[in-house]
Amino acid sequence: MQFTNFFLAALSLGSAIAGPVAGFKPFDDATAAVAHAKTIVQEQVVVINALTKGTPTDETVTKIQQSLVTVGANVNGLHAYVLALGQFGSTPLSQAQLAKVPQFAEDFRGIFINVEVIGKKLTGAGFSHDVVAQIKPELQWVLSTSGPIARPIIVFARIAAPIHIKLFTSVTSVLVNIQALVTVIIAPLAGLKLVVA
Repeated sequence: MQFTNFFLAALSLGSAIAGPVAGFKPFDDATAAVAHAKTIVQEQVVVINALTKGTPTDETVTKIQQSLVTVGANVNGLHAYVLALGQFGSTPLSQAQLAKVPQFAEDFRGIFINVEVIGKKLTGAGFSHDVVAQIKPELQWVLSTSGPIARPIIVFARIAAPIHIKLFTSVTSVLVNIQALVTVIIAPLAGLKLVVA
């Protein structure tokens, strides 16, 4: 009986020590997913920049749509990871995880800065209304996803790593610009010249 009690006490102590070392697994998953999404979005910025030079052809428009679908799929793919971060509770981040927070913030910001670049590029490219109408659904999808993805990450950072919160909240102005671009895209196309400062 004493051996059993001793064993349970040792197991409990071991769990208490192992918890902080292991950290919060959804954070590791989210950092990997956000880093991957940032890389994909950066690649698509290069593609879209190349496609917006010159007069667009049907092939160019199709490639822009494909690029936007790639961006949208990768940003939307973060939903599950963001929801998992919302379960953050009594398990603190480990020291190794806390050390990763600044890079996580940079990757997080990088996604939305590049989404803003894509939105500005495509709304200010001087495309005809017909071309804008063709890419509108994909572009609207890409832009409107940003807020729902960003907000839970900022909330998580406030709780889990408040010392680094400014790194996360610095994206707020970018999110405001993205929301303005959504308004431009939703606006009636007839007679509008889409110009973004």
